[in-house]
Amino acid sequence: MADKSSKGSRSTMTVYNPAPVSPVSFAEAMRAHWENLGNVSSDKLMELWRSMGSAFSRAILVGSGRMKGKPGEEHQWQVLQPPTGTGKTQGACVYAAIVAKVNRELGDEYDKTGILFVTRLIEEADKLAEIINDLAGFDCAIARHSENRMPVSEMTEHDVLVITHQAYANALEDAVLRHGDDRLEDFLNWNAGPRFLTVIDESLANLVASYQATEEDFRLVSSYFDREITREFQPLVKHFGKMASALERTEDLLDEEQAPKSRTRCLWAGPNRQLEWHIHRLSLPALRRRMARIRYDRLIKGGDDASLRMSVASRVDRTLKAYEAFNLGAAYRTELAGTATIHASRLLLPDNLKGPVILDATAEQEPLWELLGERVRIAKKVEGARNYRNVRLHVARASAVGKSGMTQHADERLTRMLDNLSDTLEGRRVFLCLHKQLESHATTFAPPFEAYSVDHWGNVDGRNDWQDFDAAILFGLFYRPDTWAIDMMQAVHQVATAGELLGIGAHQNRNRIKRTLNNRQIAASVIQAINRIRCRRVVDGDGNCAEADVYIVLPRNKLGNDVLARIESEMPGIQVMPWDFDLDGEAREVRKAHYVDPVINFMKNQPPGEIELTAICKRLMLGKSAKKDMQKDFKEPNSRLSSQLAQMGVFYHSTGRGRGARSYLFKR
Repeated sequence: MADKSSKGSRSTMTVYNPAPVSPVSFAEAMRAHWENLGNVSSDKLMELWRSMGSAFSRAILVGSGRMKGKPGEEHQWQVLQPPTGTGKTQGACVYAAIVAKVNRELGDEYDKTGILFVTRLIEEADKLAEIINDLAGFDCAIARHSENRMPVSEMTEHDVLVITHQAYANALEDAVLRHGDDRLEDFLNWNAGPRFLTVIDESLANLVASYQATEEDFRLVSSYFDREITREFQPLVKHFGKMASALERTEDLLDEEQAPKSRTRCLWAGPNRQLEWHIHRLSLPALRRRMARIRYDRLIKGGDDASLRMSVASRVDRTLKAYEAFNLGAAYRTELAGTATIHASRLLLPDNLKGPVILDATAEQEPLWELLGERVRIAKKVEGARNYRNVRLHVARASAVGKSGMTQHADERLTRMLDNLSDTLEGRRVFLCLHKQLESHATTFAPPFEAYSVDHWGNVDGRNDWQDFDAAILFGLFYRPDTWAIDMMQAVHQVATAGELLGIGAHQNRNRIKRTLNNRQIAASVIQAINRIRCRRVVDGDGNCAEADVYIVLPRNKLGNDVLARIESEMPGIQVMPWDFDLDGEAREVRKAHYVDPVINFMKNQPPGEIELTAICKRLMLGKSAKKDMQKDFKEPNSRLSSQLAQMGVFYHSTGRGRGARSYLFKR
């Protein structure tokens, strides 16, 4: 056996000999666990679990070199499509626990299998580590995240390491940009060698990193390059100045052959290959750390203002990252309301990364997998595992259902919708998904439902918080900005994008590509949201779920038709019926909720810093009496409002007296 002391590193010619779990044995273990949780198994679920076990075993064998696959297969990402409610996350936990038990039984002369488990949220990481340890019967898994930091030595002692999507994406970004940070290596190795299996639960939303900056952003950063910073980072600061000057002349950089009226135009199609840039960029991480220490609030206001300091520091760091991205690959320019913005994107996929297994219930709607082509291997769906005939999808049609339209008419439309459904859903457990900007306002209502829970697009995928709810309302659609599709294409095809997406005569093709990508992304978010309520769970051997009602407002156009068709395709058997609802019609008043929960929810979504109480009341449409009652609550540290806010790191303070008095909430 070769030496494994250095993070499991061996010669590239070394062939490891790990012992993967038999797919049949795994499926049997999964069935026992599944039924122990009170769920119903079936022949189709057993087929699905065997397929999952085969994918895990294949990843281990190919990644370790025990099985020779097709050229490049060891770096190929496997994407599985188990529908929601079929035990994909629990299955990964069962497989990890079995692997850990096998590792314990093996002697030192055998290779052992380590696993990296990537999940969305911190609380999920903790829960999954706990489940794996319970199933294994000993501490073999550990969750590492911002609230549970640990030395590398502690991470590498455990068979299974659980991290968040964001931690994984950050490590990938550092690896792609070659900053020398070995976080990815720390995640992918343990005391017994490489972690041959990486399981990613749900699609990575941040596998494509987007960067953007304006001329003003570059001027702002340049203004904080004081004498000391300029002396310490002279070559890099000089090069940054050259880029800033170039961006001020972006009109001169544009290809005259491009359509002059286009608001999206290519600047350059490839990386900056100047030797000086590639040498100087090595000091960029140190410059970013140095800039992060500047007390911007004192420079601007002459005093302490945590919110201002963090805001400026974030903008500065975002601009420095964009500066690097502009030099590393293709860049394009957009113009809106007279402001020019430079964009670039990067695919966070290192060339030598062992291919993970991704569990993505809506993989067919994920455009990135198709764009990546042969770098991704999408497993065939197991048909018949789910049947949604007990789900009624009530569809209304309207215009302006994106963020701007829904926000502009928030109070009237929310009142109208809740008035329409108050009688229909009285006594039901209702989940409402809408745009983040509307979330706090939606919590100010108190409809006659048994339970009423609100959350926003982008924060619900993969969560089980509403698995006992029997109704869902999807209010508005989650549109991406126009640049999202371009960034996706550019990240995957760095040079080709300039000609394919932004070039001459490509406008019709460009719009078609953008429309397809956006439609699929919207459909995926809708399907994920629907499957947060109890229809996600299988209740019998035929794959049926409990009865549920879903209400959605779709646009009156091809997008609405396309999204509806994709829902029906992904959720076989679902009953589609009209919803007699006019989004912009008349409505009565709907009873308002007490201010406590709306204020708590509002502060939950606020960034650190200070916000005036008057501004909060305005956002939540609360009157003067509510503000006075709140101030009384804040003077009582044991009140529900004060205590729950304190747990979130939010505290009340006031300044001045009489008309000059000001009240604030401060979030650490």
